[in-house]
Amino acid sequence: MYLHKNVGRGKSAAPRRTARLTAFFLAFCMFFAIAAQGQTYALSVTEKNKDTIYEYLIGKMGLNSAAACGVLANLYHESGFSPTMDGDDGTSYGICQWHNDRMTRLMDYCSQNRYDYKTLEGQLNYLKYELSTYYPGVYNYLKSVSNTADGAYNAASYWCINYEIPLDSANKAATRGNLAKDKYWYEYNPKLNGAKYTRVLKVTSPLMYGNDVTYVQSCLKSVGYNVDIDGYYGSDTASAVTQFQKSKGLTVDGMCGQATWNALKKALSESGGAIKITTQPIDCEVKIGGTVKFTVKATGTGLSYQWQLSDDNGKNWRNSSVKTANYYTTLTKTNVNRMVRCIITDKGGNKVTSGTASMKASNLAITTQPIDCIVKIGGTVKFTVKATGTGLSYQWQLSDDNGKNWRNSSVKTANYYTTLTKTNVNRMVRCIVTDKGGNKVTSGTASMKAKQ
Repeated sequence: MYLHKNVGRGKSAAPRRTARLTAFFLAFCMFFAIAAQGQTYALSVTEKNKDTIYEYLIGKMGLNSAAACGVLANLYHESGFSPTMDGDDGTSYGICQWHNDRMTRLMDYCSQNRYDYKTLEGQLNYLKYELSTYYPGVYNYLKSVSNTADGAYNAASYWCINYEIPLDSANKAATRGNLAKDKYWYEYNPKLNGAKYTRVLKVTSPLMYGNDVTYVQSCLKSVGYNVDIDGYYGSDTASAVTQFQKSKGLTVDGMCGQATWNALKKALSESGGAIKITTQPIDCEVKIGGTVKFTVKATGTGLSYQWQLSDDNGKNWRNSSVKTANYYTTLTKTNVNRMVRCIITDKGGNKVTSGTASMKASNLAITTQPIDCIVKIGGTVKFTVKATGTGLSYQWQLSDDNGKNWRNSSVKTANYYTTLTKTNVNRMVRCIVTDKGGNKVTSGTASMKAKQ
């Protein structure tokens, strides 16, 4: 909401309070709705937006982590990281709640540069433009703060007072400074978090919660695993731990015991700080003859890549010829289960090694085909398909012209049920089965028949 809506303009704070209270009430309700369902994530879209903003501030705007954390603390209070947040009776908009003429400049900039002003992409590019053009003093200050917890506090406070300028800015600056210092700094810099191992972390009901969980989530995220940092040890965190355990040759159980804790700390210390892996390679499952693809993404300066291969479950590694962020090859009978990893080096010679991933052969195949179903009008027709494979999903399709044209139905399970009517007699069905690697197989067809 506020972004340069000066107190001197005499603008009433009531609309701002209304918009803010509404936003926090909705977030409050969402939190408890999620908790009530036993879910393990906390507003994952918000987390994703926050991470996207952080990475842009670091990678595109040249800020250090402390300055980026200071900006995040302000954007959290302004919009909850939502690019479509509408405040002040429609006069403020976006992640920064650009107000009046500044909102108009946002729209004009995006229109001229072919961005959608309602998206993070458009708003982040405008933010960089606005700071460079209209607030170079703020931009230069952010670039000068020390990369420490205190630097995060100072960045948040300065941004609030000199860029947002809300009512009661001194108190709000302190609140935002503390958020940057006490939460975001340690979230994005877990090496400096003094958390100690005290218990085995696992999925329980209710979910385990605490600073130790936050630390584990921060470590996982810092070494490239996709996990929300919410302090709750749920299924998403357990899944990331499972991937990490697999990559390090640990016992794979999804629980964070002493061995996993120590391995996380070691992986974190080896990440060097100059390079941060943001996307780890993951197992790729295709049919023999298909193309396996592995990707690693990282932040850093002057990065180079060296993919390595292992045919003995990670005991010995050899360099491949691939030196890009993406590794492609054809899956053959001889390289099934081959493991890959990537060593990333920056211009300073710092190195970090990715997690491992494997080439898998898809065993996707239909074992039970759907067959014609004959019932009386008004009866229930049922079709079933069974298949082998990993992570299977189903999409039933329908045809009313003897199989010439097909359309998707709403049914996405292994069984298709419907009531036979005069209008769907002789309708044909089939099912497309997809595995987790994106491989697809289509079943045979079957028809709905009316019993005479």
